Amino acid sequence: MEFKPIDIDYYWSDNTNQLESIGAEFRPLGFGTKSGEWFEYNIIRFFDRIDEPFEIHDDIIIPTGGYWFTRHEIQYSTFSGRKIVVGGETSTGGYYTAHRLQNDFFIRLNVNKHLNLSFDYEWNNLQFEQSEFVTHETGGKIEYAFNPKLNTSLYGQWNNEDKVILFNFRVNWIPQIGSDFYLTINQKIDISDSRFKFNDFAILSKLVWRFVY
Repeated sequence: MEFKPIDIDYYWSDNTNQLESIGAEFRPLGFGTKSGEWFEYNIIRFFDRIDEPFEIHDDIIIPTGGYWFTRHEIQYSTFSGRKIVVGGETSTGGYYTAHRLQNDFFIRLNVNKHLNLSFDYEWNNLQFEQSEFVTHETGGKIEYAFNPKLNTSLYGQWNNEDKVILFNFRVNWIPQIGSDFYLTINQKIDISDSRFKFNDFAILSKLVWRFVY
């Protein structure tokens, strides 16, 4: 059994001498099983100060000001050492000037010691006084390790708001303990007009080498 009386994170700006944000979490119930599953129910109190209005959706503006809101959250997951792992999160409560219902779900398949596959999905429903909208976001990941010192991953993500597909391919090589080489390839595909437009292509690399004297 696990209980959390209070866990607080806050940010105070010295420049303005004002409170910027607070996150306070209370866990009245949480537990894990001997087989590795876990469950928790959290009550979270937020504060966020908005200095400039921002558009959260088409023609929906969050005005400036300080916002307090409370969310109720349930999280769960099966044991991560199994061949198939599932988990998720459901939360409901305030969100600035709206009411937000959120559902997350993920599934992970540990095929063997080299290959792992995963899929995640997030659904949000935001209800304002005069309007509401729903968002969908989904992603998938393939991880392949040739050995403990050489592994690769391919990640893809899509959401219905931006109408873009993002791909990220990464190689991580450890030539010796303490040294790392990374190669990352990013590709953005715009599908807003039902056509595939490839843009924002980027290749990044990084080498960290440890010298021992």
